[in-house]
Amino acid sequence: SNFFLIGPCSFRCHQCRKTYKYRRNLLKHINYECGIEPKFACPYCTYKAKQKITLRSHMINRHGNDLVKIFIYIIYVAGERNYYCGQCGRSYKRAKHLYRHRKFECGKEPTFACEFPGCTFKCKRKDNLKLHQKTHWSPAKRNFVWNNCIKLL
Repeated sequence: SNFFLIGPCSFRCHQCRKTYKYRRNLLKHINYECGIEPKFACPYCTYKAKQKITLRSHMINRHGNDLVKIFIYIIYVAGERNYYCGQCGRSYKRAKHLYRHRKFECGKEPTFACEFPGCTFKCKRKDNLKLHQKTHWSPAKRNFVWNNCIKLL
């Protein structure tokens, strides 16, 4: 194991000794940050980050003006989309995403429907349905459903 529990809610990395409240954050640190040189540089100062999302947060917090927001949109949101579907015109950053679109989505009717009472969500891929269904089972909604079930009994 690359980490150890140091308290009731604290995990420490063996390599760099950083501590995290949640195990998942420590695992993210071990997999994506620890021992890795920063490769994403801020165009406005000397800050460097190991992950794009960290650089984006830095730019918004330290240089948060409209110009920076446009830069962030162009680099991280829009990006280059070089893979186009000839049938519907959608574009993708990666060939595998275009392949998935052609195989499971393009020209097809939604085949997966949410069965949660009152929900009309439909989609073309099972993984998207599973992601959607998680929105129904947040802790707040789970308590609401559970309390209403108790009232019915």
